[in-house]
Amino acid sequence: MLLKGKLLARLLAGMLVVATATAGTAAAASATTPDQQAHYCKQVDAYRIQSCAQAILPATPVGRQLGWVLTQLGGEAATLTEAEVRAHFSAEFLTVVMSPEEVIGALQGTIAEFGLLSFVGFSYPPRDREALAIVQNAAGVRGAVAIGVTTSRPALIEALGAEAAPPTIVPKGPHSGWFDIGGRRLFLRCTGHRAPRWCSRAG
Repeated sequence: MLLKGKLLARLLAGMLVVATATAGTAAAASATTPDQQAHYCKQVDAYRIQSCAQAILPATPVGRQLGWVLTQLGGEAATLTEAEVRAHFSAEFLTVVMSPEEVIGALQGTIAEFGLLSFVGFSYPPRDREALAIVQNAAGVRGAVAIGVTTSRPALIEALGAEAAPPTIVPKGPHSGWFDIGGRRLFLRCTGHRAPRWCSRAG
């Protein structure tokens, strides 16, 4: 895990509470990226946008804030200030989940334990305001950064967590991919022939 113990528990808990009430190699895409432009790249076992040759961030609200987080994990957190944290996180996150000082400590602690982290791609195609990014250190150890942003302008981080990198969901057949279920979009991968099918979901 990238963050463990008390800090990880608070971050992951905050993702539920708030959502419901090195990265220098990551480039920004030039336009908003539809789901179909993010595709699975077997050689890196992750989803990438436009091309498998380069890990690109979408030019979406979540992409812009994710880029900032990845830059911090790529080394910039060493000089991160509380004012910078406040400019990127929602007031609710900083009140309910972690203070600016704790955010800085968590990011710096992650780098101290795992080294600089670079962006690999996504665990599943990112949405405009939610994403699960895959990161990796120099030794090849992978982790995942889950992020969600507000609907306000500018969009601010309202959910942020770190975890071990999950298996990448690769859609196969007509029962896999994005589905609208009761107004909520889920990314499903279903396997098997006849009933029952086994399905895993993300989003």
